[in-house]
Amino acid sequence: LMFAMIFVVLNIGNVFQWWYSDMSETNLPVREGTWGLHRSQAGRYEILFPSESETWKTSFESEDFRKMKVFHVTSQDEPNNMMYGVAYNDYPRKLTDEEVKRELNHAKTLPGVDAKVLKVKELKIEGYPAYEVTTKIGPIYQISRYCIVENRRLYSIQVGSQNIPNNIEKNVDVFFDSFKILSR
Repeated sequence: LMFAMIFVVLNIGNVFQWWYSDMSETNLPVREGTWGLHRSQAGRYEILFPSESETWKTSFESEDFRKMKVFHVTSQDEPNNMMYGVAYNDYPRKLTDEEVKRELNHAKTLPGVDAKVLKVKELKIEGYPAYEVTTKIGPIYQISRYCIVENRRLYSIQVGSQNIPNNIEKNVDVFFDSFKILSR
């Protein structure tokens, strides 16, 4: 999962031909300088992106849960040289509260990636426990938020740049604050 999340920031998913189209995804066209709504019926969320978004998927083998599919959406803010992304994966069964804590603690460490964790903050996303993690992965600074909804779906919401993304706080706030979980 962590490798997949880093692909969001580095936007190398297209190199591996992981792009796909999902008819349940809505990519609204946006005018330059405006933010547009991306609504994922399959992912049960909506969020504002600074430009047209790209949708792709990856998979990985989990020791505990076997093969896991991860669904990604990314968008670039070229004038500010920033990448925005959302990824989610579903666990094969509902997790216990203890497993949720373990999975969130695991996610915030970015295992398998040579990441330097700069800051970790606990927060809530729509009432669900979450972490905000600021990291440096090679030349990329990344702010990520992780939460598990209904003990079943892990969301990862990221902003990445070669500069600390906090330098453009307005855009970072617009992005993170616009994330909404849709009801079933």
